[in-house]
Amino acid sequence: MGQKVHPNGFRLGVTNQHSSQWFAKPSQYSKLLSEDTFIRDFLFKKFQDLHKVSIQRNNEALLIHLEASDPQKILPELDNIKELLGEKLTERDRQLANELKSLYPSSMLEGYIHAKSPCKLARPYSIFCTISNAKDISAQSIANSIKEQLEERLPFRKAMKKSLRLAKMRKVKGMKIQISGRLNGAEIARTEWERYGAVSLQTLRSNIDYTECIAHTIYGVLGIKVWVQY
Repeated sequence: MGQKVHPNGFRLGVTNQHSSQWFAKPSQYSKLLSEDTFIRDFLFKKFQDLHKVSIQRNNEALLIHLEASDPQKILPELDNIKELLGEKLTERDRQLANELKSLYPSSMLEGYIHAKSPCKLARPYSIFCTISNAKDISAQSIANSIKEQLEERLPFRKAMKKSLRLAKMRKVKGMKIQISGRLNGAEIARTEWERYGAVSLQTLRSNIDYTECIAHTIYGVLGIKVWVQY
């Protein structure tokens, strides 16, 4: 079998940057990582036009930078996002505190939480949100578009060719789309792909944007992968 390397992880520090930037002690790392995953899942479910979420944090502040195709739709919701995230993260810390009460005396509990966790029980972070325009064409936007078409029962090959025509119009160097599952309701699952231009995955200096998502159809789940080279 072929052994594949994640295109974004392969290029970290060369052409790509980490989507989360912070330092933590080993005891805090898993908790902060789960919080980042929760924040991204929450935002991507709330906003369909969202392309990328970058997170920076320290012990007191949390900066969330959003890239969207239409920022004007998300801009009025930024204050609500901060309130919702604050409530969710506070609720998680309260659950942690309840679990620790059974393990530690109450006199040690407050010091443990303040020393080991960057979140306080009353207000976990000072949350700041910024937003900017995304690129004209990105892997996330193409994947979301194909997902919507597949869920509306459009033939998969027509959806792929429509996205490839868009790539030619926007003059990107190359694009590759791969869809796996019970395509068009076939009984046997298979994998199909289409490519336009050059997608040099073996070259570190190539600027590759990659994403993957899942489309839920009446026949089952379809996996979508998109590579875009600028």
